[in-house]
Amino acid sequence: MPRSTVIGAALTSLWLMGGCVQSEPLAAEKREVLAAIAQQVVQPTLDQFENDAAALALAAQAWAEQATHGPAPAELQAARAAFATALVTWERAEVLQFGPAGQTGRVTEGASARDPIYAWPSLNPCQVDSRLVDRDYSADSLRSGLVTIKGLAAVERLLWSTDQNGCPPEAPINAMGTWAAMTETDRASARAQYAVTATALVSEHAAQLAAKWRDAFAEKLAQAGTPGNPFPTAHAALNEVFAGLFYLDGVAKDKKLGAPSGLTPDCTAASCPALVEAPASGLSQRALLENLDAARALLGGGFGSEGAGFDRLVKLRGAPQLGTDLFAKLAAARASVAALDGPIDAAVVSKLDAVHTAYFDLKAFTDLMKSQLVTTLALKLPEQGAGDND
Repeated sequence: MPRSTVIGAALTSLWLMGGCVQSEPLAAEKREVLAAIAQQVVQPTLDQFENDAAALALAAQAWAEQATHGPAPAELQAARAAFATALVTWERAEVLQFGPAGQTGRVTEGASARDPIYAWPSLNPCQVDSRLVDRDYSADSLRSGLVTIKGLAAVERLLWSTDQNGCPPEAPINAMGTWAAMTETDRASARAQYAVTATALVSEHAAQLAAKWRDAFAEKLAQAGTPGNPFPTAHAALNEVFAGLFYLDGVAKDKKLGAPSGLTPDCTAASCPALVEAPASGLSQRALLENLDAARALLGGGFGSEGAGFDRLVKLRGAPQLGTDLFAKLAAARASVAALDGPIDAAVVSKLDAVHTAYFDLKAFTDLMKSQLVTTLALKLPEQGAGDND
């Protein structure tokens, strides 16, 4: 019998017990929502990323094997395609930073599993290029190093990097001439070898994260508030899932749209194309669309079909119009992002007003989320959202 069926059967018996498990308003219904999110949103995303990350590691290996003999354009293109597939899948997981993916000490059973996979906007091209020169990219070195030298952001640089490094003139690799001393073939081979190690670690972390959900955490989330569960109440678990939606506010809105388009203090010019996500691969728009789709899945309880999400609880609280409004505003934001019709760094140059429209459309959703949704479901604002009144 599939594990999800076993979990579902166990949950059904718990729900039938109703208040015997935990005395709190809508406890059984909240567990139903948590189970749907675990089984229909998180687990499929992490399982798919585990597969995509493994495929990326294999593609990097093929590129490296060929690059030792000279240029390998076909293998490099295949590795880039595998990267795009993996990153696009991971962007859904960016909104699911609760449980093992969440920060240790900040969420229940958080293991800070996200950053070794993808730490954007934390990145440092100079650190990556410096290690390239030193050939300091063994598994042990990357595993113990800063998140800025590993993960998907570093892999993107390796796959799309040119012969111009990301360091200032005074950096050792430039001041001492060690970068210039490397031939183009040497650099290409080193990038490929670095990518092999970095993608293998991403694949390793992806497998570990997916396994933690499969083996225990999905069931713990679904049974929140029952005896022996790490979540004292179902509502406590719901608050942590809700906190994941704030990625749309602090990162998707402010970092991915606001900063490049000059709407936040990160940018002091009319626009700052260099601040976009995934600039080398050109995946900034697709990444943001996946973030929005993941948020919709949390609201609806699944991808592609309605299940039991936050919208279910809103209706049970007698506020069906709020659910309708949340879906509508999120759809409007998605439409505005889709209308950019290409990478965001290009859009802030050629259609800045359209990027501003996307920003304010997304803000309309996050404002409603931070106000009426919080009030209706008596949710707790996470630390990163409590003081944000923009």
